[in-house]
Amino acid sequence: MNTSRLNLRARVATLPRTSPIIRMKTYFAEKHTVFLKRWLIPVICIAVLLIIMTGLRVRGQTSAAGRKQPWGKVHVRPMVIVPPIEYFSELYDVPSRNPWFFPDWPTNQVTDFIAGLSELSPEQRSTLSGLIEPMPKINGSVLMPSDNDIMALSAEARARIYNILALYKINQNQDCARRFPATSMREWMRGVKMSPKTRRIMDTLAYRNGDIMFFSDIPLLLANIEDPQERFDVYKALNRVATFGMDVVLPRDGGLDELIRFWGGEQRTSEVASLLQGRKEEGRMSVDVIYLMPGFVRHHLYRFPMPDWDGDAIRDCHWTAFNFFNWPDSLVNMESSMQQVIKNGYFTIPEEKRQMGDIILYLYERGKRTEMMHSAVYVCEDIVFTKNGSIWSSPWIFMREQQVADYYPTVLPLKKVYLRKKKTT
Repeated sequence: MNTSRLNLRARVATLPRTSPIIRMKTYFAEKHTVFLKRWLIPVICIAVLLIIMTGLRVRGQTSAAGRKQPWGKVHVRPMVIVPPIEYFSELYDVPSRNPWFFPDWPTNQVTDFIAGLSELSPEQRSTLSGLIEPMPKINGSVLMPSDNDIMALSAEARARIYNILALYKINQNQDCARRFPATSMREWMRGVKMSPKTRRIMDTLAYRNGDIMFFSDIPLLLANIEDPQERFDVYKALNRVATFGMDVVLPRDGGLDELIRFWGGEQRTSEVASLLQGRKEEGRMSVDVIYLMPGFVRHHLYRFPMPDWDGDAIRDCHWTAFNFFNWPDSLVNMESSMQQVIKNGYFTIPEEKRQMGDIILYLYERGKRTEMMHSAVYVCEDIVFTKNGSIWSSPWIFMREQQVADYYPTVLPLKKVYLRKKKTT
């Protein structure tokens, strides 16, 4: 029996001989006091302490966020967009074979690469090595796997091989792989009716880099889907693009100066000030970020490039990044020397000094050359404005910086360089 309970009863027994009711009240009063001291009071103290600590932590985060976030509080709205139906011409022109090109790779280098892939079985390494041939046209080699060879690859082996092939634009399937942030193909294809056979093929051909699912072997997939409607639905879903919209919350108390400085920069202060002040005077406490963007972004965001757009410019990430402030006039044609454009119009800045409109270059070293993998424009937080490639299925969108890194996987380390446009006199 509990010692405290025995002591309590002994104390009650020593009390003067009064009525049983008084003795019972005394007993329960003493027991209640023990309960308060031993359990309830400590629990209350701990709860109060936790509340105080939580309040201090929240206030500390708010204060730090206020100092570090000149763009204000941003609400993100996830969305998924798809190209217009009339863009899907590839459904009617499906190649049956998928060559792997290795520009500037002699056959022995490709052989060593295949032999070093632990993700392949000995039989697979032997089969693929036997298919390597020299290709003088690209000063390298070509490997023509069969459909069965492609289907037999594991997701890990596929990722290793295709990440190398994607470095060369001649490998269109890998360079233009469809990508979607998802945990599985079932999540990517949500809502699409397909046969069990099609689902098995898709699961087999998919691979992953970071948090993004990749799908490159579209010709092989479509060639195995007999029903025209199913082919269309699957192909349309493969071209889904995940992005998001954003709203900037206006402060209820205080001025708009900090928001105006950040979103207006040095070129658009009066334009942004007029918009934000007007919204606040109307009693509206948020504004869609698209209205705070330069004209180039407002015109292109969430749009897919038309296949027959006029002009000779290649509308890719670089054309997008270096024309961020150039709309509708003075568009930069990136077919000219990229190094010359940067040298004449930009200077480098440290990452911690970046502001809306600065360009992020994603670079990697290949041999003695520095190659540019991608470029994007910094918006706020870890969010960029970009276009992934020049193909029609790639729209202008907002992305997270980590998504960009996962979107462009490489066996070589990526380096980020930040550029700011020089002031024009």
